Amino acid sequence: MIVSDEQPHAVISRNMVVLGDVVFDGHLVVDGQVYGSVTGGDGTNAHVSILANGVVNGNIRVFSAVIDGCVVGSVQTTERIAILAGARVSGDVRYGLIEVQLGAIVGGRFVRGELEPSGKVVILKSAISAAE
Repeated sequence: MIVSDEQPHAVISRNMVVLGDVVFDGHLVVDGQVYGSVTGGDGTNAHVSILANGVVNGNIRVFSAVIDGCVVGSVQTTERIAILAGARVSGDVRYGLIEVQLGAIVGGRFVRGELEPSGKVVILKSAISAAE
């Protein structure tokens, strides 16, 4: 399982409700509720842990994540994500590396790589049809 070795820099505790977006650096632990997006600061290795009681109703965009709670929105990690057995994700998951445990529920697509397509289209022609 992917975990962060560092101590949390911020904790949204079980009895907390955050109404609005959360932007952070370091390691954020969510055991309460967030109604807004959760985003790692620019150029950081931001890591988020959504505990079993944690709920995020918004998109998540971080370096790495461990999810054991509920996310209603898309999740993008530039490096890695672990979706634990108790997790419920209603949205697409974009990742570099992924671990999904038996019992996790994801109602969306799994997409490996960058969030946005490059927009470059290469048209390949068959050498056989070009010679005819």
